[in-house]
Amino acid sequence: MTCRLAKLHALPFAPVLCTGICLTWMIAALPVEAAETLASDDRPLSGRAISLLHEQCFSCHNEEDRKGGLILTSRAAIEAANQEFNLIVPSDPDSSRLITVLAAEADPHMPPKAQLDQASIQLLRTWIERGTPWEEVEKNVPSAPMPAERASLRPPPRDVTPVLAIALSSDEHRLASGLGNQILVTESAKSEEAHSLPLTGHRGFVRALAWNPMERRHLASGGYRRVVYWETDAYEPVTITEALLEGQVTALQFSHDGSRLWAGISRPGISGQIICWRIPEFEPLALWEAHRDSVLGLDLSDDGSYLASAGADRTLVFWETDTLEERIRIEAHGTQIMALSLSSDGRRIATAGTDHQLRVWDWPKGDPLFLLGRHKQGLFAVHWARQADAIFVGDERGGLFRYSNIKEHSGAAGARAADEKRLVSLGDSIQCLVTDGAGETIYVGTQSGSVRIFDREGKSLNQIDSIN
Repeated sequence: MTCRLAKLHALPFAPVLCTGICLTWMIAALPVEAAETLASDDRPLSGRAISLLHEQCFSCHNEEDRKGGLILTSRAAIEAANQEFNLIVPSDPDSSRLITVLAAEADPHMPPKAQLDQASIQLLRTWIERGTPWEEVEKNVPSAPMPAERASLRPPPRDVTPVLAIALSSDEHRLASGLGNQILVTESAKSEEAHSLPLTGHRGFVRALAWNPMERRHLASGGYRRVVYWETDAYEPVTITEALLEGQVTALQFSHDGSRLWAGISRPGISGQIICWRIPEFEPLALWEAHRDSVLGLDLSDDGSYLASAGADRTLVFWETDTLEERIRIEAHGTQIMALSLSSDGRRIATAGTDHQLRVWDWPKGDPLFLLGRHKQGLFAVHWARQADAIFVGDERGGLFRYSNIKEHSGAAGARAADEKRLVSLGDSIQCLVTDGAGETIYVGTQSGSVRIFDREGKSLNQIDSIN
């Protein structure tokens, strides 16, 4: 591909968000670095507290989106919500739902993909203890959270190690999993004698991983404003790039020949960009605004002609890889699309969202084919095992499902679109998953920080909890 470095016009801002008062999903932009910023902030307590709410809540629970019927952007709206939810009980943080869902052991937990540090939680507690002053700063809430400087970004707490990204090498021999701010590279992960070694190159959480399909020992990892390209045999980086990365790197995808790497760059509630590099030089070829919110998934068609992206703005977009032109944009879900995965024929795509829906699309036509299952929880991860033509999906309560014998029909009333099997119930939020090509082995990353490995029937094969 010969493409030029291009910044396309930004899409108009439209706030988008998480699920309702249970606050079952919120993209925590940068909980640790947010605390750093707040600690050095000389504004009054109320200004700092509302800025924190703005960064973590307002983009979802606002007058336009009203996820779960909850609005947090004004004192009046909070008082109305209190009649039903006890969201904020002035002077009593221990009885305030806003505080109780932030505890590490809370169920549901806010935010489920990270843990606010104690300084941020204490700020909100103190604000509630003092009666939640609001009016004097309501008009001064910043229009966008500013990222912290790299020098002030501290590593996440050692006991907070969610597995937010997972990737299997093309030869299916090595598994990479993000464990907090480290990466574990595990040989023969489904064996009880599996051995893991760490890669350390990120200060914040590792949020995206991808193996180069042609350089099978080379791995890309993404986190806060950084992508690292690893030589995993040597356990050292080949390249570290930070240029043009003004946000979290939340998705990575190599071209099939390994010569290009795409990354989703996310500023929650503000924008989602895609950047394309030439590999291994990391020469930037293109940069453009792709979504009006975070980019939460990327996938490439088998013929390499289309790149699919999914966003927290509820849209599914296809890009022509030779021209980078937008082919089609579909508003595919009522809330964030957390993950996507293409079928082997490149025509069908599965999308999973926090609206509890697993949807299959005939994307060239922009048509929904069918819904799979009746899920009661938000869906955070999906993978289409292309050789087996089976779809695997994980939810926020740890339910892992398999859909096989997928039919080619439009989902007429009463028709079965696929055979469903619930494989396991982990009781621990599934944040990411991948399978081998045949769908015989499933690798699952969880919120608590473990990698669980199952066969296609749900039998446990191994568990990786730490470096071993």
